[in-house]
Amino acid sequence: MIEVTEHLTDEPGSAATREEARPVSTDRAAKRLGSRGQAMMEYVLLTIACVIGLLGFSVIFQRAIRGYLEGIYFFVSLPIP
Repeated sequence: MIEVTEHLTDEPGSAATREEARPVSTDRAAKRLGSRGQAMMEYVLLTIACVIGLLGFSVIFQRAIRGYLEGIYFFVSLPIP
């Protein structure tokens, strides 16, 4: 990271004032542009990983899920007296 600063003097006619003497970083702006959208990308990847994991879970436990849902389907499909 390269920072350029100017020397501050207390002379009233000096060219380097406090506003002009702030450090200027060339890498900071490039870093900020490169990291824009990083959080959104992390959320997308986390969501994709969760979906893939849940698909794997549902394939492995398909029989158990089907057995659980059969009771609900049977109860819902009973005729109303």
